[in-house]
Amino acid sequence: MGSSSGAQVIEGETFKLTIFLTATGTKFVLSTSLTDATADAVLQRVYEIYADAVMKNPFHTPEMPIRSEGFDTRIAALIGNGQGA
Repeated sequence: MGSSSGAQVIEGETFKLTIFLTATGTKFVLSTSLTDATADAVLQRVYEIYADAVMKNPFHTPEMPIRSEGFDTRIAALIGNGQGA
């Protein structure tokens, strides 16, 4: 990951953690297989969904759990059911 992406990668023996840090300090973490090459793009899309569905909500309190059906629906569509192929 390039430093301009805002993402850092930590690799374990059987998995990889990609951490996306936003300009406002919010962190998004994605756990994937070691061979996955899409984590950076997925986290960028998660951030876009977060900015659109959560940060534009005047009732959302930062640092509190996200309670947004729109966010949940869009994230589920992005990552599928998590069962893989």
